[in-house]
Amino acid sequence: MIRIKFSSTGRAIDSTHALMEQLVYMMDVSKRTGKPVQGIGGLIANLEVQASRTLEHVSGEAQQSLGGLVYSKNEKGARIEQISRD
Repeated sequence: MIRIKFSSTGRAIDSTHALMEQLVYMMDVSKRTGKPVQGIGGLIANLEVQASRTLEHVSGEAQQSLGGLVYSKNEKGARIEQISRD
């Protein structure tokens, strides 16, 4: 079950990263050619939503995997506790 959780979080992170890379490439091409990208604002907004949903998903899966360690500020789950709190 833990492998499935890690696989799920990896897929979510990979797809979000791929969208980000695609938008960066579009902006770079636009800058080099001097032609503006139509609708880039909406695409960036979609990336922001996808990134925040991915963060929630990964944080939740990590909390379930680590169990009670997540709620201590000094143990292995300290980073996950900080992310979920922020």
